[in-house]
Order: sequence, then structure tokens, then C-alpha cells
Amino acid sequence: MPLGQFVRWLVDETGVSVIVDAGAEDQEVFAEVRDIPIVELLNAVARRLGLSLREQNGVYIIGQSQPQDRGVLVRRVRRLSAEQLTQALQVFGAESGRSVAFSDGLVVVGDKVEVLAKVASMLDQVEATPVPVWVCELHLVGWSRRAAEDFGFDLTPAADLAFGFAVGSSGFDLDLDLGAALDGILRAASERSDVRVSSAPMFVLVDGATSSVVQGDKVPIPRQVTTDQGTTRTDGYDFIQTGTDVSLTLREVDQRRALLDLEIRMSDVRSYVELAPVTGEETFKTTAAVEAGGVYLLGAIVKDRETGEDSVGWRTNDAFSREVHVVQVWCRVYRIAGGLSQHSIEKDSYDARGLLDELSPTEAGESSEQVRPMSPAGKEGASGSEPLPLFNNTVFRVNFGKDKKP
Repeated sequence: MPLGQFVRWLVDETGVSVIVDAGAEDQEVFAEVRDIPIVELLNAVARRLGLSLREQNGVYIIGQSQPQDRGVLVRRVRRLSAEQLTQALQVFGAESGRSVAFSDGLVVVGDKVEVLAKVASMLDQVEATPVPVWVCELHLVGWSRRAAEDFGFDLTPAADLAFGFAVGSSGFDLDLDLGAALDGILRAASERSDVRVSSAPMFVLVDGATSSVVQGDKVPIPRQVTTDQGTTRTDGYDFIQTGTDVSLTLREVDQRRALLDLEIRMSDVRSYVELAPVTGEETFKTTAAVEAGGVYLLGAIVKDRETGEDSVGWRTNDAFSREVHVVQVWCRVYRIAGGLSQHSIEKDSYDARGLLDELSPTEAGESSEQVRPMSPAGKEGASGSEPLPLFNNTVFRVNFGKDKKP
């Protein structure tokens, strides 16, 4: 049927107010729907005919959208930065609208009303999404050759553990308590001079964030310049960072597991050549899958420069540095915030559902006022703030295009 005839029938059946632009009344439409809100039906019809639907004071208008018909959405989003908000709004890619995001989280969007509704829904979901927070504590433990032998390691401590990991991955049962092993190592580090914890940074990270820490000294390098008289003088200094540089990125896989991207650089000054320091550097980089509450040996760095010079990664003029054999990288991880799955909620020791069962509906927060269903001819659904009526078990047809079905 023509669009004008369809709109007149729709107004008689539901009581909503609809206006159709001139020239659109004769366009043929066809549709068959059941139990659909009025606003979704009008949106589908308008979209199929290449028109737009807008609402003004409870009146729905079907026709070509004009610049003055655009709406404006202004709200503050507390979770995303201005750059992240801009990227999120680009998902819609509307050619007719514009959006601006500010550093304080305020976002202004100007577009069609139906697009603004989708933007508002998207921002609501962004703010409602839980923010997982993890704690990661690293321990960089240095072993001397003598300490490794005293603790019963023929080659290196990591070799025995690597063999144990290989056995466990082959399908055999393996009882390897790394938490107890780390506790024993930390106790040994407090009692022995040849076992040392060189660095123990702790990070509190949100999902997807990167944290870093630099622990060491900046070595000055003088900038020598020659004057017109042929003399040499110092014109400022350049600095080289030495010590331990740790960078950690966490990406949550699910509510119990995460991926850690860890990079550790250890450097120190070994000697000087014409006032320029010669530095040695070792880099450890890995990606590991971890579980909340777990203790992990992420890897080990073997020191092979055991000469009279200062060893890489440790302070200069330290007798212990010249005896370092292995540096182990240990990690503890915990999940302290974020949404929990239904399985995790059921395992919680406190069962809130038992308490809710004892409460009356009013005490449990349930409203005593019931929602009253609306009749198809009700007028309350016509306003923009009220829910629109549904077509209950009603089938109607509107012809999209020139060909009519019998």
C-alpha cells in the first residue's frame, strides 16, 4: 500500500502522531512484522525508503533530514581518555554528524536522533564494563656459583625447573610448589650474602595498561669542545641510564588468567675509554600466561662474564658482582578488582542469595507497583519518554517497491 495510506491506518490503530513529507506519500511499501515497537517499525520503513525518522514533542516525522533537525548529545565519560573517546566514536562513521572529545572526558556529539541514541547506548555500555585490576610483584634474584652449588644445583637452578616443566607438559603428574620455592629463595637472600634480590618492583595495573620502573644511576658523559684558542673545555654533559629498567604490560584473557609482556634491561658501566663509558647490557623479554594467585619463574639470565671487571647488571665496585652466575626472574600475580563470572560468585563463601530469599519483595528492593501492559489503542505510548505500544499478534503488510504482492 502507499506510505500515506499505511500511516493513516497506523495512526488509527495506535493513536501515535505521524507526519510524512510531501512527495513521500505515494511510495509503495510492503512489510510483515509481529510484536514490534512502533518506533522500530517507523525507523525500518523510513530507512527502507531512503528517508529518516525524527521525533519532536511526541510527533514522528518521516522525510528528508535537514541540518536543523540534528540533535546534540553532551555527557561526560569517566573511563576513557579524549583520544580513546575519539576512536570509540569513529565506530559509527556518520558522514552527517560530528563529535568532539575533551581531556576531562566531556564529549559532544551532533547527529541524527537515531544515531545519538546508539552513541548514548554505546557510552553506557563502556562505562558499565568492569575494569579489571591486577597486582604483579617481580623478584630479580641473583645467585653466585657458590650459592647454586650449596643449594644443590649442578648447573643452574633454572635447568632443574625447566626439566620439571617439560615433564609436566608431557602429560605426567607433577607436583611443583613454586610458591614455596620462592619463599625459600627470599629467606636465603635475607640470610646469605651470595644470594641477593637486586630488584623487587610491584605494579598495580588495569587491563591493557603498561607500567615501568627504572632503578639505577645516570652516568654523566662530558661534552668536550675546542675553543678558537685551541683549548678544550667541557660544554655540558650527556647522561646514560644504567641499572635495571623494567617494563610490564598486562592483558586479561579471562577473569582468572592474563598475558604478561615483560621486558627487563640490565646495564652497567664496565670501563672508560677517553672519558666515554663502556656499558654492558643484557635484555630479557618474554610473554607469559599467568593465573591469579600464582607464582611463576619467568626465566633466568646466565652470567658468563666472570672476570675481574664489573659484571653486567650490578653496581660497580661490588665484589659480589664478579661472582654472579644466574639472575632469575620470579613473579607473583593477583587479581584484586573487576567483574566476576557466575562461577566465581557461586564459589564465594558468602552467599547473598540466601539473605535475599529471607527478605520480602519490598525489602529486597523489588517494587510493589506492577508494570501495566498497554492496549494497542492506548495513547500513553505516543510520547517520547513513555514506552511505545506493541503490535500483539497483529500481521500487516507494506509493499517496499513498485511490485505489489496479492
